[in-house]
Amino acid sequence: MRNCGGVRLYWLILSICSLALADISSAAMSAEKLAASRFISLAPNITETVAYFGGLQKLAAVTNDCDYPDAVKNIPKVGKYTYPDLEKIIALQPAVVLLESTADPRFKNKLRDLHIDYREYNFTSLRNYFAELRRLSADLDLDAADKIEDLNKLWRKNYPALNKKTAIIVWQNPPIAAGRDTFLADFFASLGCQNIISRTARYPELSPEQLYRADIIINLSGRPWTLTSGQQIVEPETDLYLRLSPRLIQARGEMRDLLANVSGGWSADRRAAALRGYRWLRLVMALLVGAGLALSGLLYQSMLSNPLAEPYLLGVSSGAAVGALSGLLFNCPPFFTAVLGALLTLALVYLLARKQGKIDNSGLILSGVMINAFCGALIMLSVFFAGDKVNSLMFWLMGDLGTGIWPQAWLIGAVLLVTALFAGWQSGKIELLSVGDEQAESLGVEVNRLKTFLLFLVSALTAVIVASAGIIGFVGLIIPHIVKMLFGERLGLNIFLTLFCGAVFLALSDLAARTVLPEIILPVGIITALLGVPFFVLVYKKAAGF
Repeated sequence: MRNCGGVRLYWLILSICSLALADISSAAMSAEKLAASRFISLAPNITETVAYFGGLQKLAAVTNDCDYPDAVKNIPKVGKYTYPDLEKIIALQPAVVLLESTADPRFKNKLRDLHIDYREYNFTSLRNYFAELRRLSADLDLDAADKIEDLNKLWRKNYPALNKKTAIIVWQNPPIAAGRDTFLADFFASLGCQNIISRTARYPELSPEQLYRADIIINLSGRPWTLTSGQQIVEPETDLYLRLSPRLIQARGEMRDLLANVSGGWSADRRAAALRGYRWLRLVMALLVGAGLALSGLLYQSMLSNPLAEPYLLGVSSGAAVGALSGLLFNCPPFFTAVLGALLTLALVYLLARKQGKIDNSGLILSGVMINAFCGALIMLSVFFAGDKVNSLMFWLMGDLGTGIWPQAWLIGAVLLVTALFAGWQSGKIELLSVGDEQAESLGVEVNRLKTFLLFLVSALTAVIVASAGIIGFVGLIIPHIVKMLFGERLGLNIFLTLFCGAVFLALSDLAARTVLPEIILPVGIITALLGVPFFVLVYKKAAGF
């Protein structure tokens, strides 16, 4: 029997090696056929520029993201722009790999280790753009001097100022704008636009409060504008304006005419009313989310008899993240898919934790840890295939109160009210759960029924919060402990104190997130961690007497 097993293992290894050798041989044959074209372009704007120079025949391969002009579609592919397939690149034996200066340093080191030559080009700024064009044409041995000079003439044409404040939006949910030191900011400044982001470099997230300062919204997100109303919205071709290429320079006159014909705007009174409405919504969201997370943490700790329990322990947040990302990938409303993902995750954890018709605390925690790990793998897999849609998820994972709407606030408020009233009504029985299930049953508490109802109610509250505001950590862990240290262990009183302290804490954290840096709004989850952990340590040391 052992010999049979060894023979099977031998043939399995031999088959795998044969397939690998066949794949390498196939790639090597492709390399021989393309011996005359020895360059590989990994950036869409470099590929487009080479096409403008008339040198596509020199490209042996490009990435999947290279989509212009149509002739590029017939060139072999070597993976995604962000994750190039190194094995295919090696098999093609390129003379030079063409990279953007922003390419992953680890990938550059790998090319260097493999003795594969590469060239970097800074196509992130217009300041040295034409020098980079000349260098690229020289590296590919292309005579493109006349074409580069034609572009330079188009760029040198001056336009008078428009005297209109503009916001250049490259992503809408959350709103991310082009700031200082970006080619988009330089491009629109050359057309006479005044960018509302003047001091912040690169691509900061903006709040609607900042967006209301703009007279014109240049929407390059690829989706209809929905965040604010009242401004003039300009929605040009997204693909053309999100990469620095010859087409962008050629479209300069057309964009200037479009901006010059934009008229109207809104009055100071209307702008002030819009700002007041947004600020009230953000404050209400901060109060409700903070109160809900703090109450959820308190009830989880009492129900599970675990001082480290918090709203995300049972995998609700991970399930919501999977649901939200699924909604983004399949163009469904992320709020509803996030709630559905959170509730499905909770139901799975509940089924895994049941033991002989009863809910086991250890089983709940272990099931939550396993589901969290599984959902984490699904999130990473989805992020890999999400492309540019991953921006929304990453900001959502760090917590964001700025994209909420009034219906979400009312929903959170309704579920929070029901949870708080039920917890206050059953506070005596919930408090008995902390001494153990058997003791609580001996005192007349229907433990299984109470736990089941409380588990789904609190998790539903966590689900709608996570779906609306993302993952905001530490509030549900820290606030209940601080309340207990300051006011004792009486659950009935602590429920309402926890609601108040959680609401105030998150409102202050959000205020810090919006004001600590000029023109930049930090994710509120970062602030809750930075403020919450040191404060918790100080209160704990004071309560412990050292």
